[in-house]
Amino acid sequence: MPLGASPSSRPAAGQIHADWARLKIGERHTTRPLIWPTLDKAFAFLVLLVVLTIIEEAVVGLFHGQSIAASLRDLVGRRLEETLAGYLIMLLVLIPYFAFRVLGEVLGEVG
Repeated sequence: MPLGASPSSRPAAGQIHADWARLKIGERHTTRPLIWPTLDKAFAFLVLLVVLTIIEEAVVGLFHGQSIAASLRDLVGRRLEETLAGYLIMLLVLIPYFAFRVLGEVLGEVG
């Protein structure tokens, strides 16, 4: 399944984000307007998701008896536009997610 959206990887994504938050990655713009830490975190997490998608495709290809190059050829070959569109959609989902998280960090816990 392309784009790293397999059902088995969804619970792992939550754990990855929890570990990511503990490392404080993407927090260099904490005194600037909120759009900068939002975009910084969204792009950084997108890079992580892209790397994990590439690793997933390589491992799936190995399980199916393909070489790593052959399994990644589909990801960046014939389906390059589809893959890039999927990454754009991931980014468009990550931006509001991190916008609310950054806003919550600034405002503090409510309730």
